[in-house]
Amino acid sequence: MCSSDLDDEVVHRGAARFWRAVKAGDRATVAAQLRYPAAVSVGGKPRRLRGPKDLLAVYDQVFTPDFTAAILDGMSRNMFVRDEGAMLGNGWAWFGADGKVTALNNF
Repeated sequence: MCSSDLDDEVVHRGAARFWRAVKAGDRATVAAQLRYPAAVSVGGKPRRLRGPKDLLAVYDQVFTPDFTAAILDGMSRNMFVRDEGAMLGNGWAWFGADGKVTALNNF
């Protein structure tokens, strides 16, 4: 994917939906916003999540207070964009052309 493949509004809507869900503690929506399989860190160790149920089982270990605060400090507009997608904050979450989270960097 190249940055020209991104529809700003699709990415913004997906990022805003994810951000609002994290802020509200809406775990089901957060889990639905990820593209699976997804790689995360759980207890300092890499873990591959196959679907929303996997994320919900370890949600508190992935979305720690520090990680949640870092995401909430990010803005869903004017995100940095490159060939891998658009990033929220300092790369804590990356979004693809469909507005779904393609990577969570919680380590």
